[in-house]
Amino acid sequence: MFCCDDSFLDKRPGAEQLDNGLYSYPQQLVGQRLIDSNLYWINQAGIKVGNHSSGIKYKHSNYIHEDNVIDFFKEG
Repeated sequence: MFCCDDSFLDKRPGAEQLDNGLYSYPQQLVGQRLIDSNLYWINQAGIKVGNHSSGIKYKHSNYIHEDNVIDFFKEG
């Protein structure tokens, strides 16, 4: 399971609004996109990856709602 939360509720100078209504700074978005790119290769290796992040939506990781976190680890 993966989390990377650099988002916040209030609008700040220089911050960009995310699809979910939260905000994040451009440099944090660059870092999160690099992580997402690496998640692609982890998936290619057959490793199951999930995330519970309030940051950007990751293309290479399924979002796991907090109610399903335990099930994610039980499934293996």
